[in-house]
Amino acid sequence: MNKVTPQAINSNNYVLDTHIYKVSDIDTILNELNKNNIVRYKKETYINYPFSFDIETTSFYEKEEKRGIMYAFVVGINNKCIIGRTWEEFIKICNKISDYFLLSDTQHVLMYVHNLQFEFQFLRKRFEWFSIFATDTHEPLKAITKNGIEFRCSYRLSGYKLEKVAENLQKYKVKKMVGDLDYSLLRNSKTPLSDKELGYILNDGLVVLAYIKEEIEQHNNNIGKIELTKTGKVRTLCKSNCLFGGYRNHKNENAQKNYQAYRNFMNSLTLDAEEYKQLKRVFQGGFTHANSNYVRKIVKDVHSYDFSSAYPSVLLLNKYPLSAPKKVKINSDEDLLKYLNYYCCMFDIIFTNIKSKVNFEHYISISKCWKIKNVVSDNGRLVKGDVVGTSLTEQDFFIIKEMYTWDSIEIYNFRVFKRGYLPKNFLNTILVLYAKKNQLKNVEGKEVEYLNAKENLNSLYGMCVTDINHADIEYKDNERIVNESDLEKNLDKYNNDKFRYLYFAWGVWCTAYNRCNLFKAILHLKDDYIYSDTDSVKFKNYEEHVNRFNNYNESIKKRIKFVSEKLDLNINMFSPKTIEGKVKTIGLFDYEGKYLKFKTLGAKRYLVKKENNELVLTTSGLAKNTTIKFLMEKFNNNERKIFSSFDNGLYVPKGYTGKLIHTYIENETEGTLVDYLGNEDNYKELSSVHLEDSDYTLDFAKEFIKYLMNIKDYLV
Repeated sequence: MNKVTPQAINSNNYVLDTHIYKVSDIDTILNELNKNNIVRYKKETYINYPFSFDIETTSFYEKEEKRGIMYAFVVGINNKCIIGRTWEEFIKICNKISDYFLLSDTQHVLMYVHNLQFEFQFLRKRFEWFSIFATDTHEPLKAITKNGIEFRCSYRLSGYKLEKVAENLQKYKVKKMVGDLDYSLLRNSKTPLSDKELGYILNDGLVVLAYIKEEIEQHNNNIGKIELTKTGKVRTLCKSNCLFGGYRNHKNENAQKNYQAYRNFMNSLTLDAEEYKQLKRVFQGGFTHANSNYVRKIVKDVHSYDFSSAYPSVLLLNKYPLSAPKKVKINSDEDLLKYLNYYCCMFDIIFTNIKSKVNFEHYISISKCWKIKNVVSDNGRLVKGDVVGTSLTEQDFFIIKEMYTWDSIEIYNFRVFKRGYLPKNFLNTILVLYAKKNQLKNVEGKEVEYLNAKENLNSLYGMCVTDINHADIEYKDNERIVNESDLEKNLDKYNNDKFRYLYFAWGVWCTAYNRCNLFKAILHLKDDYIYSDTDSVKFKNYEEHVNRFNNYNESIKKRIKFVSEKLDLNINMFSPKTIEGKVKTIGLFDYEGKYLKFKTLGAKRYLVKKENNELVLTTSGLAKNTTIKFLMEKFNNNERKIFSSFDNGLYVPKGYTGKLIHTYIENETEGTLVDYLGNEDNYKELSSVHLEDSDYTLDFAKEFIKYLMNIKDYLV
């Protein structure tokens, strides 16, 4: 057996073995394991050991046709890793595992794959499947073979790339080896692998084994209790707190009383098909945009403020829909004003001859408009239009009134919800997670708890707006079939779910309130406003605006006092202390510092010079470090030239973008590949993925260029 030395440590009785085992060692490895190390969860039983699987592939062209083949794999079993070279070897290992543990449709081995959607494309025609759960066409969350191997995605569980998973390991340390494989070299199953290359492959298996072992221990030593996704963790916590008041024993009398009260509350929060469709029309995410007056310009001394835990804070401090929607008729302006001020409202609206009052920002997203005629766009945001139809909440309408004028409006499908603060148990969950996030930060020995609290807090908003109406994806005879979703059936299931504890409308208003807070700042800053991104705002002339941010923070503190008293919430949990003793009050605008230089080309596109003189590039779709490295190399660290080159038409070659083009190949491919060393081998893939480095050209949309050239002509 080969021996390599990746960085690994031993802990308790679980020792990560750094040997590389061969496929022929499978019986020996299995015989060391206890067949009866079985746990139960719900109706299933699981072998309570960590298993992992990862493949290495090479991509190439065969007579201009794309090809992708597997040339090596690693299977992790408890604390040991086997490296093999062919699919036949892998299937042999799976069959051995199934036979040894007597696997069946009710007793499984959980085999974790980091980014299952990639490996599954190679696997999907090589097994008979008992069941597959997928969220989209190429996004399986779990896939169970008929011989009891259940593949799960450790990336969706962790939310991190493998390098970050390795970095966050707390107990069973394994360092992810980065950059040791040259993917441009053609390899096949007969290509000799160096110790360095083998070490890279081995470490991929060890990292996942270590991560899953830590997860098992955090879930009361029961692998079956590990959630499918990162958001599943906070769902479990929230469900327990909301439905049962957080009691450990759900059969407790107080827990049952809490459940019945919460169940009655949820029964009143229902949606029919038309209401859900309108909520989907109304729903918008964060606001990310740039003041077009500063696009392509280098601005000096730019300052940045950031909301502290923006979405959790608006969930805590604002009022949300607490009833099913009710359709009402608007007979007068007084009716409209009454509903807007005292209810959560959603409605469809058509504006005639709508125009922006200001030129520093534009609120309405044209992509959310279902009717447009003769519109002018500021990089996707509405400047003016003859006819514009869209769907809004009352919060959106309040902002639009401040920013646009119009000749007339027509309102349809006006629905209202009774509004109030979210359930106390849900709010307490937010506060507990926020407090843990801050109290555990930088505390030695509490690293795992801190990471969990941080991840859970960031999941709270997303779980509110989980799509109710998923498409049904199934596999028959190894072919993928996407069935149209049945909205009525899915809504009926949603409305009658005895364990539902959230309401889709809450997530819709969460983002609406956050946009309203953000735009109050933008409207105050006016021409000094430069850029915003969901929960942050960047601007110039700091001294002229700092009082506004201080006043806003004081108003948040007053609101916290009011809400905590009204709902009997512990006010101290709104302002926990870090280990250094620093108070971190939720929802405040935190000063993030100053940029010596700032240049933006629009949403998710900006280059900055920080106070320490570091240049940082943020461009959606490009890797930060490699792209700025390319610019620094190209222009010999000439700052002026780097800033000048960051403009429309910027070209970044392959190898510097961090982007890969994934081509999913559904048909069978076979042939002969000669590797980079001259070794010839036949290949046959039943389905596969071709990966290819991508270059990048930064382009402005034609409409945006036209707008920038004529920006003064659009002032009202």
